[in-house]
Amino acid sequence: MGALRHSFHHGVTLLLNGEPPFLFSKEREEWDKLYACLSLKGLIPFGDMISTVTILLDESRIEARTRGVKRHFEYDNLWIYSDEKVGGLEFHIQEENKEFDVYDIFHIKNVQPSTLTNIKQEQDFMKEMFTFSLHRETFYCSLSRMTEEQLRSTEYSEPIVRLSMFGALSENGVLGSRNGQCKKTGNIKRISIKLDHRERNIRKAGMNKYSDIEGVHFRKTFNKLSEIEYNLLDEPLKSFSGNNPYLQKRDVLQYTTA
Repeated sequence: MGALRHSFHHGVTLLLNGEPPFLFSKEREEWDKLYACLSLKGLIPFGDMISTVTILLDESRIEARTRGVKRHFEYDNLWIYSDEKVGGLEFHIQEENKEFDVYDIFHIKNVQPSTLTNIKQEQDFMKEMFTFSLHRETFYCSLSRMTEEQLRSTEYSEPIVRLSMFGALSENGVLGSRNGQCKKTGNIKRISIKLDHRERNIRKAGMNKYSDIEGVHFRKTFNKLSEIEYNLLDEPLKSFSGNNPYLQKRDVLQYTTA
């Protein structure tokens, strides 16, 4: 997201390599608008066709592979917001990042919709749980921050996430669908909630730590767009001011999504 904001704000070229944010994350709507606007302005020259990127530091060039074809770009300044699937930086790594954002998606059935709620927990494992709808079906998703070791451990596997989710739903007052009323007690009978695991989506949580490289700038994020800039995203065909000094610079922005 930071790379798209940077490209839009400064008018620099964006090489897009990787996946967009998770489909139902808070950032996805803004990402989609930025992508459409930047594409129409010609700032994403190959769209989402770039598969790998190699930085040729000695030559101040970038080699991008698009469907088997190598393409080269020169740069004076290069901003990197994610190093996933990026080569040429291996000898400059000071500390490797081994944490991942893990989305476990479940199809949830037999739930009373009015009780279904988003949940946040003060822990890395299943730190957020939220609901979304797709094709008239309801899904429930957990977001965890995990290490490589945890990803390989059965203690953090999909079945454990499922069992933990049942507990979290119960603790937060999420109820099963109504199933009549008990004649003896008058209590409402309910069907047990059902969770079917559909997908585990794993994304690198951040970049490695690098030593200083001339002309290369590593960034974790970029400030949110101003209200005026954000409103312009709804009008991707609207012309922009030609007085932006950044449009004249030979700067290339490299972007990969974590």
